[in-house]
Amino acid sequence: FVLAPLVHAAYISLFHWDGLTVGTWAGLSNYGDVFSDATLRSSFVHSLVLIVFYAVLPLLIGLLLAGIMARARVRGLALFRTILFLPQVIALVVVAVMWKMIYDPDNGVANKILGLVGIPAQNWLGSFSIALPSVGLIGTWVMFGLAMVLLTAGVQKIPPSLYDAARVDGAGA
Repeated sequence: FVLAPLVHAAYISLFHWDGLTVGTWAGLSNYGDVFSDATLRSSFVHSLVLIVFYAVLPLLIGLLLAGIMARARVRGLALFRTILFLPQVIALVVVAVMWKMIYDPDNGVANKILGLVGIPAQNWLGSFSIALPSVGLIGTWVMFGLAMVLLTAGVQKIPPSLYDAARVDGAGA
């Protein structure tokens, strides 16, 4: 289930193939194109940017929130956790429609907030320079709740004796 598709993908990568017609032998030239073709390189950069927005930032925000929640003894903490996790359980269609309304170039909330501070309206999803970070922000918002819940569950499994031992050894917060 893992090796056969991997070997097949490596074999296919040695051909010029559009997915429909018969492929022609390319050898290792496709791998050379990765470094020489600017369009292909930019697609890798875009993928890395989305990895930052969909994986790295949610993990860091979730870790920060899990650390805060592990130390805080506040009433309503479960409600706070539920609200932060809510974007994860909302249907992605609802999330897409909601953010489309927020990013609307004419009547969107984001442009109204920018207008309050004197910044001109933006075309959030239609501009080449800001569409990728705009979509990435949505991914961060959707994913950090899951990271927070998973990391909070892990922090709660740490035995209190380890915290006591750390305090005895002189560890700070």
